[in-house]
Amino acid sequence: NQIQIIKSRLILEEVVTKLRLHEKKRSPIFTKRLSDKIYTILKISRPILDPKEEAIQYLNKSLSVRPSRGTDIVKIIFTSNSSKWSALLANTLAETYIEYTYRQLFNKTVSGYNFIEKQVQTATQNFIEAEKNLNEFKEREKIFSVVEENSIFLNRLSVAEEKYE
Repeated sequence: NQIQIIKSRLILEEVVTKLRLHEKKRSPIFTKRLSDKIYTILKISRPILDPKEEAIQYLNKSLSVRPSRGTDIVKIIFTSNSSKWSALLANTLAETYIEYTYRQLFNKTVSGYNFIEKQVQTATQNFIEAEKNLNEFKEREKIFSVVEENSIFLNRLSVAEEKYE
């Protein structure tokens, strides 16, 4: 399903990597770090996550993907304090999904091509083997085709004419 792929960890991880959200100090993910300071002041333990994992979780929580009625179009919405960040994240997610889709189609095309190429090779080998077997059978049974018989007959006729001339 299109929505599940868009919201998948694979796509979100690509967005984080593309935008380097786990590295930027100005990204909305790092404004959340202020809340981490509050946890420290209150001496409440909070699980420590790797910055990339934290960025992926942030995107997942801030993301909403909904189908648009009667179409194959989906609405991608990010909730953030900054409309600029929301637009950047939504657009990057859409671009990443489109790139993913193209990669999948390309991979399927390559797989199909490789399959057909193998089938052609197999069919060619089978044809060569069948032709070889047929020729061996013809030789063994002394069977000639009409074309071969006509050729042999014309050659003999030509030789006979040369003798009488």
